[in-house]
Amino acid sequence: MRKPAARRRPAPRAAGARRPRAAATKAATHVYCLVAAAEAPKLQGAPRGLHGTGALRLVAAGSGRWLVVADAPLAAYSADAVNARLSDLEWVGERAMEHEGVIEHFAARGTVVPMKLFTLFSSDARAAADVKGRRDLPRLLARLEDREEWGIRVSVDPVRLREAAAGKARPGPGLSAGTRFLVQRQHEQRAVGAARAEAHRQAEGVFTALLPLAVETRRRPPADVEGATLLVDAAFLVERARSAAFTAAARAQAERHAGSGLLVVLTGPWPPYNFLSPAPAPASRTAAKR
Repeated sequence: MRKPAARRRPAPRAAGARRPRAAATKAATHVYCLVAAAEAPKLQGAPRGLHGTGALRLVAAGSGRWLVVADAPLAAYSADAVNARLSDLEWVGERAMEHEGVIEHFAARGTVVPMKLFTLFSSDARAAADVKGRRDLPRLLARLEDREEWGIRVSVDPVRLREAAAGKARPGPGLSAGTRFLVQRQHEQRAVGAARAEAHRQAEGVFTALLPLAVETRRRPPADVEGATLLVDAAFLVERARSAAFTAAARAQAERHAGSGLLVVLTGPWPPYNFLSPAPAPASRTAAKR
């Protein structure tokens, strides 16, 4: 009678060998940003990153390119887990600030392509392959190299506009009380309209004055914010070598218009979120291609 064949035992792991990360920890790879630099960026001093994720680490993604990533446990950061919490604005806001903090840290130290919040891959290899497969990446990195984003917001206080207009709108004498009231209102409306048009003209002047110091610009539709009427909301892509000149010019514009009720606010520098895609072609050029 033949003896049953002895079962082969698995070969012992070599010292220091690790199981596949995803299988061992049930984690995805969360990507913060891509960094392009002559040398691998240092992780010392970087923010902690998303709550509950692992320590920051680098994944090589081609010559002179590294992804800044961390292990994200699927129990908290799977697609289903994230979708279930998207309505929790406080939780999403906290994660967004943690994500942004990491990106800003590396943006101050090299050319960075920021990733959206909750950019997750099943493995490091998948994350690196996704980046290597982007044909537009070399052109994008060339546009962003040694440049940073600054923001300009120009707003006006509508209450101040009306008060200034009321002081100028004075109907002549010899009118009855009722007529005087109607004429007064009419004059005020005209004065407010003229003041608003002048504020728009000055706000456009601020934007135009800063254009020569930027490589590219992006404008967002203005809206009313915090009790003020936003006239210009723009992002400027500026060479780092000209950042000092740009900020000085922006502050000079703020001082120049302070007495007129126009508020010029400078923000930045920021990671180049508004410049990750090429500028749209002018309408005439687009129409010509149809």
